[in-house]
Amino acid sequence: MTTPAPPYQLAALMTLEDCEKLHEHLNTAYESAVTLDCAEVTRLPGLAAQLLAMAQKSWEQRGFAFALTNVSDACKENLQTLGLAQLLTHKEATS
Repeated sequence: MTTPAPPYQLAALMTLEDCEKLHEHLNTAYESAVTLDCAEVTRLPGLAAQLLAMAQKSWEQRGFAFALTNVSDACKENLQTLGLAQLLTHKEATS
């Protein structure tokens, strides 16, 4: 059993550079549960949302937990607008 990576704080506005950092974090945490803290998110562009959707699917397929925590209202609204509300109902990372 691996130790879960510490929660990763998403930026308020996910720029291209922030998406690259998130991608690096996900690569580093590839064999463990992932928790992404969305408390500061005010705008979630399409690229960031795509990263979240693909990561959630990848982690689920490999049997690892993937969770978004402290999801801000703006982040919720952005995910719903992009048709990704299912990311909001995914269970908390525990393994």
